[in-house]
Amino acid sequence: MTTVAEAKGWEVALDALMGRLGSRFCRVEARQRARSYVA
Repeated sequence: MTTVAEAKGWEVALDALMGRLGSRFCRVEARQRARSYVA
């Protein structure tokens, strides 16, 4: 079973990943869709 702490850690990691990849997407909508897809 996944703990709340683990899930929060995944969110932090996803935020870090999107911070690195975000500049690849010119439009905000594309960045949001990419984040939702990965999540």
